[in-house]
Amino acid sequence: MSASDQLKPSTTHFVGGALVASQGAEEIPVYDPASGDVISSFLGANGQDVDAAVAAAKLSFDKRTWRDLAPTERAARLWAF
Repeated sequence: MSASDQLKPSTTHFVGGALVASQGAEEIPVYDPASGDVISSFLGANGQDVDAAVAAAKLSFDKRTWRDLAPTERAARLWAF
């Protein structure tokens, strides 16, 4: 089984705790560094995607959602993702 059989193209971004559809239209290839073959792709973010991500990050910062968590809890959440 090749690497390209395992990786599916991504059309979403993780914003505000959820996967949301990309508004961008530019498909960006992902290369296997060993062979140089294209093994997947993803849609690049556009201004709307960036604005949504920044707004979600600001909301989380203002609510102290992330910064009030203990480092061990942050690590646990990242590993669960």
